[in-house]
Amino acid sequence: MAHRGFPSGGAGEAARADARAVAARGHRVLMAVAAAGTERPAREHDLDLDAGYETVALAVRGRSPWATWWNPRAARALSRLAVGFVPDVVHFHNVQRRSFSLAALLLARRYPSVWTLHDLWHTCVWSWPRPSSCVEYRRGCLWCARAPGLSLASRLVKSLLVRLAPLTVITPTQWLLSELARGPLAGAPARVARYGVTAPGDLARMPQAAARAEVARRHGIDLGESERVILFAGDLAEERKGWRALLALRPAIARLAGAPVRVVLAGGPARRGARPAPDAAVAAIGGVAPREMFALYRAADLLALPTGIDNAPRAIIEAALCGRPAVAFDVGGVRETLPDGWRRLVPPGDLGAFAAAAASLLSSPLTGAEEESLREFARARFSPALAGARLEEIYLSVSRGR
Repeated sequence: MAHRGFPSGGAGEAARADARAVAARGHRVLMAVAAAGTERPAREHDLDLDAGYETVALAVRGRSPWATWWNPRAARALSRLAVGFVPDVVHFHNVQRRSFSLAALLLARRYPSVWTLHDLWHTCVWSWPRPSSCVEYRRGCLWCARAPGLSLASRLVKSLLVRLAPLTVITPTQWLLSELARGPLAGAPARVARYGVTAPGDLARMPQAAARAEVARRHGIDLGESERVILFAGDLAEERKGWRALLALRPAIARLAGAPVRVVLAGGPARRGARPAPDAAVAAIGGVAPREMFALYRAADLLALPTGIDNAPRAIIEAALCGRPAVAFDVGGVRETLPDGWRRLVPPGDLGAFAAAAASLLSSPLTGAEEESLREFARARFSPALAGARLEEIYLSVSRGR
């Protein structure tokens, strides 16, 4: 498997989960990650030494802005690695952002290959529309107002890639699969394979009081017993995630819920000048190790993701494994994460409806039996064992040339 490097949000977690799931079925898996210079393949807390697969860091990250499309050093390094490893299948995850580059996918000319898409980069030059309200991707991003020449060139290069490299595309949602028909990958064979997600049993059922004590110990946040806590999990550098809107809605949510509301922001730092202003009702704790996130889910009453566009946010699935409901806009593949009742979806951009849905969930928390039903649903739908079996099925089909 090849991925652009760790840590890298939900896509990175998905890549690791795929590697673990396939290795658990008795296959040898080598994870190649793109690194810069002597950079480690992962932060210590992100590297699962008992995952059952090998990890190798290739110092191939390009500095040129064109390295996203063409990075010959990365292509050569992957080719040499493949010669020594002799893979039956090469599985690409994210290759953009000056890492392995689009050119690395040409390895599919020599080895059966699949490419898991986690976003709209196959069509949109930015991975996700900028702003998130932009719907040009529905027309194939032939002419982007922010980068008109670049969008056209990107479309032509990616269309050529499909003709040169016989890739099979994997998407985690039916929504993203349907979007392939609008872009340059329309001619590629494609399959849906849901994410495999798991949660540590001891953390997924931690009593809320204990979870809040753990959060206080690790992050210095004192969450009062009477406070309703809303958790936001996402990269603050990505404006599409909507954390600003959530902070603006907090007073309205508190008023509708009839209780004090604290918002906890867990994610990478915001861009310079875009950090949340100091506020006693808001706690921005920065990046959090994957395992530590589960204590945050249990400490919170609700996960809120006012993202303007998204695929299948792993945070919603992880929160469900911890018995926590979610509220989000009805965009992209979010609908495919959980059924109605355990998550509230509101019309995109309707902030009033978002505040009302969040307040409703805070005012009527799930019972213990409802929490367990939510966990059971999430475990069954996003089982790592099922994800591994599905990937194995796809690999066998691709390796046999079908």
